[in-house]
Amino acid sequence: KVKELKIFNSQPVINDIIVSKEVYKAIKKNKLDLGLEFMPIYCLNQHI
Repeated sequence: KVKELKIFNSQPVINDIIVSKEVYKAIKKNKLDLGLEFMPIYCLNQHI
């Protein structure tokens, strides 16, 4: 039996966010990347 169950974060988890190169560099410089994985995003249509 569960008593007084509290859910602090009931929002869905955000798995992917897109950041600029400047934000990426600032995160790395300030060593705030613990538990984060960065991967580049490439534009497939070069004619835009």
